[in-house]
Amino acid sequence: MQKSFFNKKLVIVLIALIISFLLIAFSIAVRNNRKAPTFVQQIGNDAAGIVDRVVSYPLDGAKNA
Repeated sequence: MQKSFFNKKLVIVLIALIISFLLIAFSIAVRNNRKAPTFVQQIGNDAAGIVDRVVSYPLDGAKNA
């Protein structure tokens, strides 16, 4: 009984790993075919740029003082 349970668990883990690798490969293939970043990624990039400017402004002032 215990060995049967272990085998089922192992099969489920292997299937999950295969599916996750397939999803990663699909994601990379779609990303490589795209000319511009997606809308959500553009928003994330803009937000990161704004945060970078806000944080670096006082640090640059302290460095130059």
